Amino acid sequence: MTLTSAFARRFSNVALRSSNAAPLLARTRRITVLAALTTLAVAFGVLTATPAAAAAPATTNNIALNVVVAIPADWGTKANNWTTERIVKTLNASGEYWSTMTGGTTGFDVPATIKTVKTAAESTDPGKTILDTVVAEQGFDETAQWKGLIVFVPQAKVASGTGSPAAAMSYNNNLQSGGYMIVADENSAQNTLTNLVAHEFGHFFMIPHANRLGCSDGSTDSLPATSATGWSNTSCATVEYDDNNDVMSNAYSLGSLNTYLTESAGFAKTGSIQTVTPTTKTSTYSLQPWGNTTANGVRSIKVIDPANGTPYYVELRQAVGIDKNDATGVRAGVKIVKKNSGPQGGSVVIDPTPTTLSGNTDGKQTWEAGSSFTTASNSTRIDIESINANSAKVSVTDIRAGRGAAAGVASPIVTATSNSGAAWYTGNSYIDVTAKDSAGAAIPGTVSVYRGGVYLADVTIGTSGTTRYTLPLNTEAGTYSFTLIHSNTAVRSGQITHTIVKSSTTTNVVKAPATLAPGETGAIDVRVTIPSGVPLIGSVAASIDGAAAETVALPDAKGGLGTLSLGKLSNGLHHVEFQYAGERNSLPSVGKATVSVTNGTITVVSTGPSTYKGSQGKLTVSAKSTAGKPVTGSVTASENGTQIGKATLSAQGTGTIYLSKSLAVGRHSILVHHSDSSVADATVIHTVARATATVSGSASKATIPANNSTATISVTTSAASGAYGSVQVLRNGELAATRTVSAANKGAFVYAIGELDAGSYTYTLKYLGSKTVAPASS
Repeated sequence: MTLTSAFARRFSNVALRSSNAAPLLARTRRITVLAALTTLAVAFGVLTATPAAAAAPATTNNIALNVVVAIPADWGTKANNWTTERIVKTLNASGEYWSTMTGGTTGFDVPATIKTVKTAAESTDPGKTILDTVVAEQGFDETAQWKGLIVFVPQAKVASGTGSPAAAMSYNNNLQSGGYMIVADENSAQNTLTNLVAHEFGHFFMIPHANRLGCSDGSTDSLPATSATGWSNTSCATVEYDDNNDVMSNAYSLGSLNTYLTESAGFAKTGSIQTVTPTTKTSTYSLQPWGNTTANGVRSIKVIDPANGTPYYVELRQAVGIDKNDATGVRAGVKIVKKNSGPQGGSVVIDPTPTTLSGNTDGKQTWEAGSSFTTASNSTRIDIESINANSAKVSVTDIRAGRGAAAGVASPIVTATSNSGAAWYTGNSYIDVTAKDSAGAAIPGTVSVYRGGVYLADVTIGTSGTTRYTLPLNTEAGTYSFTLIHSNTAVRSGQITHTIVKSSTTTNVVKAPATLAPGETGAIDVRVTIPSGVPLIGSVAASIDGAAAETVALPDAKGGLGTLSLGKLSNGLHHVEFQYAGERNSLPSVGKATVSVTNGTITVVSTGPSTYKGSQGKLTVSAKSTAGKPVTGSVTASENGTQIGKATLSAQGTGTIYLSKSLAVGRHSILVHHSDSSVADATVIHTVARATATVSGSASKATIPANNSTATISVTTSAASGAYGSVQVLRNGELAATRTVSAANKGAFVYAIGELDAGSYTYTLKYLGSKTVAPASS
């Protein structure tokens, strides 16, 4: 999962991913596997142990660190970018964090100098193999209390136990606080490195992950499943690592360890957490910022759900103390956490804007003043009454009494539809938001639209119950999760996924010379646009006759107009192609142009269509130089390589090519070539039509007695080349006879009328035509 939102903005050069790795079993009591990525990997582990509930040690216990940089056996002369200064800085910063978080009861003894050693392990080995090898080589006692081995390796990533690339992993963490760790994150930013190493040290104390509860149906809470390995609401899931301001999350921040994990680890300061049992009478409590570890008094309340005994921890996160760099923007506010239901253990943050998407796509994980949370058992309500920089007031009520018949009835939820199918970059892209009750009546108010936890806008729900949020035209292509929060707290938040596809593009040849004289240079202007007509900036790759020419820049200063300089081209026709490769928001496209390099051009006009073996076809030719002056010489006409005519041009550069009378009927593509090869050839289409025919007839008598068979009709067909084939005789529109005409009967025959009843008869003669002669009738 690629991290976005607040974390991505702070670490813009780092792309993090996490994996759902299975626990390693061999030689490990507990494993953390940090997650893989593009330039470096930051990974976090899958824990197989439950967090200890032991009390905090009475005195400071420092973990003595044995720290080495291990050079893999196959690394050779490759650079090692780890420095003593950076390693010591990272370990000291992590130690200071945990010393502050635990009230000074823990710390790390960091050596002043760091040894560089050669290991028999190779860079392609899994991280566990590298660690096991270095543990043996260093003689590190895996069972020793309050000791740790930290191995830094000079490579961008190592393979985790699942085969995924990783940045850091820890193994053999134990209740006496210790273990060993491998770090392969030398290319990342310093704050990212500090975050992930501090995270791994959290596992040294047997602390599992800080997760988030996400529900696709808009629920904010769920009871555990009866199997205790998930949630009874099947639309809910534990989104691992996704508590976005906790050190035991996915290195989003170095924020405070949340109340549940702090208490479970035995690090809670006396009096900082007050246990609350809800009653039907509302009780109000004042909280100090949880990150202010030096404060005395209550900083969190532990609300025990009277229906099932589940503890809910309510804490205030503000940019104070240990949270000073992390509880900002959408992170600030009242946070509610509880124990995770599942084999991975740890905690889950209760999300007021629930989604099941991972990768910190939902940054709004704290509750604002005026909001209200009801536990999944529908027995306890926690109201956030007020919040300021120094304190928050929250009230707790047992709501089981007087809940009445409405108990358990799902509250309305904000829904939405999107035009994903027709949404493209800079095009029409929107979501339609609906808020209605079970009877279909509108729930007026405002709906706040969030994308990945980042607030975008408020839209107003009117009497129709539906409104539209239109995305900015410059919203990049991709798939987004929108969370929709109604101003009426009785309405559950909604979620929708919306996709914007890449825009299609057109590579336009804006201006290009059709012809150039030999030795003359020229240029072609090109621009790439999207359907709305907006030009794109960037570049296109140009080629001439299939060979790469140059990359043409499309500068913003010229409205995306780029220019290809052609240089001096050889004589002939040249094909120029521009290929736009596409980018983050646009698809590829191709533009083409042709340029002829010649001393002159031929203009050819066909006088066709000619009639087969009738009027002869001809082509009128005019030849001129690039300067517009007549070009003399001779020209030939050919089809498929066979010459079918020729002519000599006059002093005016004109002439007529008479085509062969043997040309078949049909469409002919004819190439006209000048005797001077520096004059460009020309192509013309000439059509040969079928010859015109006539058919005529004369009756031997105009009037005959009924039933008299002595009358005949003499029929004759004719054409320039002879009209042969079939002739139909129709009497009063109906076929009476068909006769054949040929050269042997000279295209004529006599048709005997036969005996007829009294009446008037009209005869029509139809010549059906042939391949070379058109039909005719009379």
